Amino acid sequence: MDEQFQSTLTSDRHLLDKGHPMLKRATAMAASAALPLAAAVALTPMASAQETVITGTVEVTYTCIAANAANIGGSSTWTNQVEVTYPEAVAPGEFFDVSIQPGSMQPNQTRTGRVNYDIQMPDNADYLTQAITSPASGFNSGTPALVTVNPTTKVNAAGTDVLRIWGGTSARYGTSSGTSTNSGLAKTSTAAFQLPEVTFTMRAPNTPGEEINFGLPGAGAASPTTAETAQFQYTRGTSNTGTQVECAASANAAELTSTTITDDPWVPFEWNTDLNIQAQVGTADEDSQPVNVVTSFQRPANDFPEGTSLRILRDGVEVGEVEIPETGTSVPFADDIPRGAQTQVYRYTAEIIEAADDLGDTWVGESVSSVPVIVSGTGGEPGGGGSLDTGSLDAGSLTDFAQGSLSDSVGYDVAPVSVVLPDLSVTLSSAS
Repeated sequence: MDEQFQSTLTSDRHLLDKGHPMLKRATAMAASAALPLAAAVALTPMASAQETVITGTVEVTYTCIAANAANIGGSSTWTNQVEVTYPEAVAPGEFFDVSIQPGSMQPNQTRTGRVNYDIQMPDNADYLTQAITSPASGFNSGTPALVTVNPTTKVNAAGTDVLRIWGGTSARYGTSSGTSTNSGLAKTSTAAFQLPEVTFTMRAPNTPGEEINFGLPGAGAASPTTAETAQFQYTRGTSNTGTQVECAASANAAELTSTTITDDPWVPFEWNTDLNIQAQVGTADEDSQPVNVVTSFQRPANDFPEGTSLRILRDGVEVGEVEIPETGTSVPFADDIPRGAQTQVYRYTAEIIEAADDLGDTWVGESVSSVPVIVSGTGGEPGGGGSLDTGSLDAGSLTDFAQGSLSDSVGYDVAPVSVVLPDLSVTLSSAS
């Protein structure tokens, strides 16, 4: 790798020291970020094998067809300095980042469009995600985006290991192909442009000695005569109608980055999932009030171990446990609240009973807020002297609570609360 790189080695902490928004280390005390979903999982890094981060460039040589002086790089082969950042080594179980940004490119004609750039992702990294982390420059139109494509046809396809940087249209090979120069990522001058930086985040599997590599698909092909070997594509011209150009990358581009998995111990993580809770009262009898409590969640990327259960609490006291199903994103729990002489407000919460797998990953979580239910008393009077937080309150405070905090339906809600009592005085006086 040294011959391919003009690298700057650093002993700084790995890129994940900035905090990754997906997971949290099991040994960490606080999370650095959270997902904007119910399955909020955060990561705080710790000391690890990632002591050396390589930042440098890889010189990629391109061969393009049709060969023409009007091409980027002219009629012969040309080079592009691809900027890369990656850790030299990681421990099994560690999350880490790899960043790749194509170098600046210089058009030779005034119109360039439909720019596509493909990246080969590894097939031996877990929980691989990607995002644009530094913007493109030099384009007049089009918004850079990421999409996975079929490695053979370059048509958009979910779940593949080839990622395309594009602006929504392709040149010769791919979805929405064409010859126009005013489509996708496009520009109207001979000024240089640069595609965006893409950062990949992933977890090292428990396979010490393996390498996790990123590269450019079709690297080493003598000529880009197929979709599979055309790694870089664009259209060029002097008007809106242009010529398609395909380029193949040199053999060294098959390995832009290489990260070795060490034989250090597995690094466990804590998967922290937010729970959303609903509660709906049924028809009360003389002695009790049935309540259906439903807890919903987003399943984490590393799914719950079999047998993981939730603890359901009423006013902070456990009333039962329920196992999370193998599929689906919600689970019901039937509760039955004894009716007292006074009307009471109860609040439900839920939490994951901590679970762990054989490697040491753990799963925790709790409801983001409580949800209330109102249970009418058998004596026809509201509870006195308490507060909403304790579930016991007088008629005046109950009226204020209903008018100020609740709307839409009686006894049912997803926090934050929203319930309306249509005729509160009648409801309270006629309770039986």
